[in-house]
Amino acid sequence: MPSAWTGDWKKRVAERASRLGFSSVLAVFRAYPDQPFGQIFRMLRETESENDTPIAYIQFETVYFEEAEREGILKEAMADILVRRFKQFLPSGWNRGKRIRERQGKCWSTIERPQCLLKDGYSFALEFWKAIEELHPPDDWCPEDANDPILQEAIDRAWLEDA
Repeated sequence: MPSAWTGDWKKRVAERASRLGFSSVLAVFRAYPDQPFGQIFRMLRETESENDTPIAYIQFETVYFEEAEREGILKEAMADILVRRFKQFLPSGWNRGKRIRERQGKCWSTIERPQCLLKDGYSFALEFWKAIEELHPPDDWCPEDANDPILQEAIDRAWLEDA
């Protein structure tokens, strides 16, 4: 078994956030609203010393979603992730720029999802993407924040009611 999976890995993820001066992984996200998910993970990993057991990306992702679920903000946390993905891969807009289909594909395929949205083979990312396409956003559309009406409508269409 890789060393990242030994011991209390959730505690290790929380310790990395604490080393950055935050009480939780969600607090790190709130402090860095324009950073992609992966960049925040790298920030946490950079706090590790050579004697630390490393944390894995999926562990970081799991703790993020568990914290959001405990706070009752899972849907809001998902919206935040989606905004970060769009800004990372489609900053010029939904249908603008070079290699647009490739960048749309990267945006779609890298969306993190909580386990509760994966029940019975359900794919939130697929349903969300389908909803975005059905909404026909303007070519220059890229959500500025989680309150974007197109983003919210697509999330509402894709969201499992029992999530």
